Amino acid sequence: MAVAGCAFDAGWEVSSRPSCPIPDDRVVCVQASPDLGGTFEVGGVRALPGECVRSPEGSALVRVQVERDGAVRRRTVRAPSAAVTEVMLVDGRTFKRQYARCVRGSQ
Repeated sequence: MAVAGCAFDAGWEVSSRPSCPIPDDRVVCVQASPDLGGTFEVGGVRALPGECVRSPEGSALVRVQVERDGAVRRRTVRAPSAAVTEVMLVDGRTFKRQYARCVRGSQ
C-alpha cells in the first residue's frame, strides 16, 4: 500500500499508552517481535519497543524508522486521531500496522 502526502516530524513526544477513552491526540506505539532490540524513531522522537509517542498537532502521516544491527528500515504510516496506531517490526524486516479504538461506552 502506498501512502502519498507529507509526513512532518513536529510536535511528537514520548508518552504512555492511553486508556479508554482515547484522547484526540495522535498516538503511535511501537513493538518488535520476537523481542528484538533496536531503536525506533517516530515523528523524529526516539522510542524503545513497548513505548508510545503522542502529538496533539502532528500530521496524520508520520515517519517510523527502526535501526537494528546497523540496518535501518523506514515506513510512513497513517496515524489517525482518536485511535492508537500500533506499529510492529516482525523478524527485523517487515512492518505490521494496526489501529486500536475503544469500544463505545468503555472507560
